[in-house]
Amino acid sequence: MKQITIISDFCYPNFAGGSSKHVFDLLMNFPEEEFNLKLVTRSKNPGSDYFAKDEKAEEHYVRFFQKGNVKEMSLGSIINPFRYIGSLKNTDYVLLQYPVMGVVGGLVAKLMGKKIYYHYHGPVHIEYKYKTGKEGFRYKLMWGIQKITAMLSDRVLVHSDYMKDIAIKEHKIRESKFGFVPPYIDKTLTSDKKEITRSENEKIQLLIPRRLTARTGVIEFLDQFLKSDKNFRDKFIIYVTGCGELAPEVTKLADSNPEHIKFLGFVSYDELKELYHQVDGVIVPTLDLEGCGLVILEALSCGTSVIVSKTCGGGYEFVRKNMGKDFIFDVFDHESVIRTLEFIAKKSYDPEYYKDIASRYDIKKMIKHYTNDILN
Repeated sequence: MKQITIISDFCYPNFAGGSSKHVFDLLMNFPEEEFNLKLVTRSKNPGSDYFAKDEKAEEHYVRFFQKGNVKEMSLGSIINPFRYIGSLKNTDYVLLQYPVMGVVGGLVAKLMGKKIYYHYHGPVHIEYKYKTGKEGFRYKLMWGIQKITAMLSDRVLVHSDYMKDIAIKEHKIRESKFGFVPPYIDKTLTSDKKEITRSENEKIQLLIPRRLTARTGVIEFLDQFLKSDKNFRDKFIIYVTGCGELAPEVTKLADSNPEHIKFLGFVSYDELKELYHQVDGVIVPTLDLEGCGLVILEALSCGTSVIVSKTCGGGYEFVRKNMGKDFIFDVFDHESVIRTLEFIAKKSYDPEYYKDIASRYDIKKMIKHYTNDILN
């Protein structure tokens, strides 16, 4: 049996977000008869803005922990190289998922002669800039640790050409070093969409399921929507879910516009699945740094349409390729936002159209790609 050690600062449900969910999905779906996966990660912080209160996911995480497949490290100890040695001693492959723990764990793995793969989920220094507006010492430090992590790795993995281009631009990684991890959907999160019949005067229901950070464009989209005239706004109600530092701003917008915006806070995947089935469409208004956009496939697999911003990176690539330009808007162009909302309100396609697209990206295919192509 081959041994895989994942080193990641974050893992769902300890931390919400697509890259954290990817770590959790690897733990859940690698074939246990062929591979033994271990995770080295930060200790959970229930006080974090990004802590995901998902009881079902927590049960699985605790099960991994009790089996000895998870080693948690305190924030102060993640830079201690000696803390990684025991976890790496008998491993065959090392998967780095975030550069803070990755740069230390990667260095130890390199000295131990291990095969190292680094999943480049996005440039952490630019994410930091979006959050703080700063480009000082910490910005440069974060650029540096990601550069070193990539240099230590035998291969750098990405979900999209968009993210590969960013990695080349920001960290000068040579193109031959990249490997591709296809986008995927875990079918256990989905079920058949119930036919929804709305009366002529009933509102079109839309959903924005995002981490509430500066780069995800939630505030910008809601501002564009609220600029429209009242007769147009009255056709829609937009639900927003998620957690993050912008939650107070979303709360304020919802409180000021209760007829058009409902903020639900963080919801578990079971609750999110129900919302996907309930709503008429999902909105992904990302401004930058979207490597994949897992929520796109989650919604499609439930038979629900999705519209994305043209700045949605890997998500834009996916929607343009599989669905076309009608599902794409410019989050900074009011007329573009209105036009796309009018399109989604027409329900031009039935649920089977969206489910067929999602069916091509089953998580088993992604895991098979790891086992047959990447790790070999």
